[in-house]
Amino acid sequence: MIMIIKSINDNLHYIIECFKRGDIIVLPTDTLFALSCDASNVESVRKIFEYKVRGKEKSLPLFFYDIEQIRQVCELNNLALMLAQRFWPGALTLVLPIKKNQNLIAENVYNSGESLAVRIPNSMHLQTVIKELGKPIVATSANISGQAPVKDSAEALKVFGERVVIIEGKSKPLPSTIIKINDKDYEVIREGQIKINQIEE
Repeated sequence: MIMIIKSINDNLHYIIECFKRGDIIVLPTDTLFALSCDASNVESVRKIFEYKVRGKEKSLPLFFYDIEQIRQVCELNNLALMLAQRFWPGALTLVLPIKKNQNLIAENVYNSGESLAVRIPNSMHLQTVIKELGKPIVATSANISGQAPVKDSAEALKVFGERVVIIEGKSKPLPSTIIKINDKDYEVIREGQIKINQIEE
């Protein structure tokens, strides 16, 4: 059965139920469409790797509700905090070291890797979903690895079919900007909506 939800705003409680029961959801964000699930659900995370045909050695990016929730999973140094306070919620993804003893997300999200791509999306609806769920959600681009991200719900249906719940919406033209935080400095992985000169300021 094809499940297409017309509006995230009018169906927040139903969408939260979908996350709780382990559904894979294609949803519009403040950047590109995301393939998403509850980041603590091992089986749902496994399906996302399978649907994307993504290498198991990679990790999956996550959306969080706030900085305190991120602290439960990742280490934030002063530089990370400064960038977070300046650009979140928004289109900046930070790649941060994972805490060794975290127990908020499933281990197969990062598959023994040492860092994780995280951000707080600039979407009150998504923030509400994450807050109510009480856990971060996976937010990887909605595509088969190596192919272009889907632009809308019709394209999502073509790519993923009836295996996913689809929320209607439009993709923004640019992805998030990705910055990897090292001990003392940072490395630009991808320039997206936020320009590098804004980061350097």
